[in-house]
Amino acid sequence: MRILLTKCWDQPEYLDDGVLIGMRDLFGTEVVDYPRSNHMYSDTFGIGKRDISTIAARGFTYYGSMDDAGVDRSDIELKIRTGYFDLVIMHSWYPSPLLHLIFQYTPKSKIVWLDGRDETEIMTWAIQTGVYFKRELVSDRADVLPISFGFPDRKIQLPLEKIRDLAPLIPGRLETYVYNGEDEYYRQYNESGFGITFKKNGWDCLRHYEIMGAQCVPVFLDIIDCPPRTCTTLPKSLLLQVNAMIAQHGTDGFLNKFQNEYNDIANQIQVHFQRYCTTTALAKYIIDSVMEFR
Repeated sequence: MRILLTKCWDQPEYLDDGVLIGMRDLFGTEVVDYPRSNHMYSDTFGIGKRDISTIAARGFTYYGSMDDAGVDRSDIELKIRTGYFDLVIMHSWYPSPLLHLIFQYTPKSKIVWLDGRDETEIMTWAIQTGVYFKRELVSDRADVLPISFGFPDRKIQLPLEKIRDLAPLIPGRLETYVYNGEDEYYRQYNESGFGITFKKNGWDCLRHYEIMGAQCVPVFLDIIDCPPRTCTTLPKSLLLQVNAMIAQHGTDGFLNKFQNEYNDIANQIQVHFQRYCTTTALAKYIIDSVMEFR
């Protein structure tokens, strides 16, 4: 499937960037990002080049993780005019510099809008021009579809022995943000039974998925208040069970006292996570949704 992902600036946008990873994993170099998303590629960083730690969240999980070999960004305007692409994906608030050309030559059934902002406002004019996906979705409009972040399949960690009940990194406590490398960041979750998370600027947060991707069970403190059409891929019912277990027993000594219960809920969460919460699952969801809208 030939897909163009295009926006007007080369800056990290978690939703757009996760979609790029998932689409590229599904369809290879037929997926073209234009202009080039430099922050996604390994050749952007290194000695004498850009420091990856200056990217969002120190560059963990998404950034500098892709290979650009074989991606053909030539003659993009001509390809748009001739209907070369099966799908054109744009950011709803930062659309492509080629927007007018895309509108002129691309039917709305082939246009996808990604709205990954924390704000709940919807770009209503865009709904009429393509299939609109909204991350922090509180509206019940049938013509706006929910969407969530995803975790790269290739970065799902192999499980390690648990050596502590609760992960040392506590969101909001800056003194616990001591991890300079991605591997050690994942490891502190992987060696822990539970990892704390909660609503940040928006309900959907990459941290939720990083905890599960590191074989750890999220304690999503305020999940009960999450709107029904937000974070739709998370295993919400299982996370509510986790909260109930922690409310009753606490985390201290939990793994020793309730090993079987922990293993059961952890396995259920991991099965759900790998089915619904990866970047390839995210990409497949977009493709399937577009096909249904057609």
